[in-house]
Amino acid sequence: MRPTATRCGSTSRTGRSGTRTPSAGWPSGRPTCGSSSRICSADDRGSRRRQNARLPIGAWTVKLEGRTALVTGGAHRVGARIALGLAEHGCNVVVHFHQARAEAEDTTRSIRERGVRAAQIQADLRDPVGVDHLFAEVDRLGWGLDVLVNSAAVLAPADLLAASLDDWSATIDLNLRAAFLCLQAAARRMQARGEGVIVNISDVAGRRPWRRYPIHSISKAGIDMLTRVAALALAPTVRVNGVAPGPVEKPAGMSDERWRAIGDALPLRRPGRAADVAAAVIFLIENDYLIGETIPVDGGDAIR
Repeated sequence: MRPTATRCGSTSRTGRSGTRTPSAGWPSGRPTCGSSSRICSADDRGSRRRQNARLPIGAWTVKLEGRTALVTGGAHRVGARIALGLAEHGCNVVVHFHQARAEAEDTTRSIRERGVRAAQIQADLRDPVGVDHLFAEVDRLGWGLDVLVNSAAVLAPADLLAASLDDWSATIDLNLRAAFLCLQAAARRMQARGEGVIVNISDVAGRRPWRRYPIHSISKAGIDMLTRVAALALAPTVRVNGVAPGPVEKPAGMSDERWRAIGDALPLRRPGRAADVAAAVIFLIENDYLIGETIPVDGGDAIR
C-alpha cells in the first residue's frame, strides 16, 4: 500500500533544468522543505513541522481509515483482537470463521460499534473449495480488499514418530496450505487494485521447535519462509510481513499457575496479550518500508 501522508507535503524536487522530477528511492518523493529549499516558505515549514510533531523522524505511514481487511480465524482470541484493532484504526473488517459462529457474531458486532463496516463469512479453509468460497463472498461484498491477515491456525500436540498422515494433514492443511492459498487469492486481487498488504501470523515455534508440537512447529517454519518468498515475489505492489507470537492467550486446559510461571520465566515477567500481537500487525501494515520481516512478539523468549 502506498503512503497517504508525507512530511512537508512535497512529492518532487526541482531538477537542474528547473522542472520538477520525482525523487528516486522514496515511495512518494523526498520531502523538499530543507534549510536549502526554496519550494516551501518558512511559514509552510513551521506549520507542517507542527502537524507532524508526533510522527517519528523518517516515518512514512499507510492510513488504515477507509481500507478493508480480511482476518482469517478472526472470530475469537488473537484473531478477534487483531480484527478489533484494525477497526479501531478506521478499517472495515471481514471476519472469517469456521465453527465459532457465536464468537464471530460478537466480534462483528463489536467492530460495527467502532463505526466501521463489518461482515462475517463461514468457510472451512482446510478445503481449497472453502478458500474459493471465502474470497467469492469477499468479492460479493464489493468493498475491495486492501489487507489480509492470515491468522487461522490449529495447535495440536503430536508425537513425531507416532503421528499419522491424518495428524499431519489436520495441521498442515490449515496452518500452511490454507495460508498459502489465501495469500494467492488476496495477492491477485491486490495486484489488480495496484496495492495491498499481507500479514502472516506465525509462531516462535517456527524458529525454536516445541517438543510436544512438532507438526505445528514445522507448519510455522513454513509460514516464515512463505512470508519471505511472497515478499520477494510480490513487491513492490503487495507487501508481505509476519508476526511470530510467543506465549499469548492461555491455552484451554492450562492451569493459571502454570500460565503465570511461563510468564514469570520471560525477561518481561509476564505472558503476552492478544493486544500485543494486534499492535504488531498494525505496525507492519502502516510502515510502508517494511517487507519480508517476521517480528517476534514474545516478551523476550528468544533471547533467554
